[in-house]
Amino acid sequence: MRTTLLMVYMLALAGLSQAGEEIRNHQYYEPVNDPEALAFVDQAFAEAVRLYGQPAAPVREVFIRRSVPRRNLALLSRADVIDWKTFADKLWANRANLPYSRLWARLDESGKKLLEKCARGMEPDRAGRMRIIDSLNAMISDKSFYHAEEFRDLPPEIAKAKGGFFRSNHENLNRRLLSFMFPRCFLPLPERKAVAEKFQLCEAESAGRYVIYISTRPQDAEFYPALGHECCHLLNPRLFDWYIEGQCNVFSEKIARITGKSWQTWEKKFRQGGEPYSIAYQMMKEIDAAAPNALKHLLGAAEGRAIDPDRWLGALEAEDRQTAATAINRHARALAACKGQMNSFVLPGQRRTREN
Repeated sequence: MRTTLLMVYMLALAGLSQAGEEIRNHQYYEPVNDPEALAFVDQAFAEAVRLYGQPAAPVREVFIRRSVPRRNLALLSRADVIDWKTFADKLWANRANLPYSRLWARLDESGKKLLEKCARGMEPDRAGRMRIIDSLNAMISDKSFYHAEEFRDLPPEIAKAKGGFFRSNHENLNRRLLSFMFPRCFLPLPERKAVAEKFQLCEAESAGRYVIYISTRPQDAEFYPALGHECCHLLNPRLFDWYIEGQCNVFSEKIARITGKSWQTWEKKFRQGGEPYSIAYQMMKEIDAAAPNALKHLLGAAEGRAIDPDRWLGALEAEDRQTAATAINRHARALAACKGQMNSFVLPGQRRTREN
């Protein structure tokens, strides 16, 4: 569930840079590394592809963030590492040389083997990456990591960091040293600032990398319904349309049933009705129940950031087309009243009438 205002606010964060690299929106938010939640994303995305078709762009990696300010900006998450191969190459080649040897020594044997394999062309899986990141974060948290004689050629932008190099927080200091040791392997350290909170969004972070923002915690009742909804948006996160929001709500219910997650909080909310997400859910649920093949054609009717309902209905068999059109017309007035607030909504025939 997204808002256009939120997107404008988040885009304003982009473009900030440090040492030639762009600060990313997700760096300001708390990572979710819960294995169960990450496994759920894998399963949900696979099911969305099975039901509705291939994504508009490749999805290679998905990160979860809670939409609350990150407690410690200096610590790394998986999403902060942007070049595993170059990082592994340099650490492996310099593992006997200071200061790299002290970082190498912090890795357990499995972490060392993972990085050696990565240097030879086999990048670690998600669990392996987290193991390595835990070791890197231990280094970042170590007050004794910095030794002046090992860092004699620091560039001015690091040595003259805000607050003075030696007076700065030791975790911020070590994070900057890590970027100095491994240029262009990590996202830069952002400075703390006020950010939007308590929202849900699926964002294309960079080519093949996506971030899902959820306002609640994995143990909260609304976490998995929201996560399932946003996993459906992975198929095309550029779309802001009530047809799509309804489809994502229907999918959220389906994947909750498949994975055994509770959907009671959203079921109660949508049964009460009255707000646009409930109306969109009811509309698309009616269509899905009466014409089970209809929703798999929806994403193929994407035009810009919205759905062309005529293209969608035109792809359906005659009976399914009539079923879908009837459900759309039943809910049209309520959704049309919300058009432009957050998402697009165009009635069948409306676009052609405007063009004529």
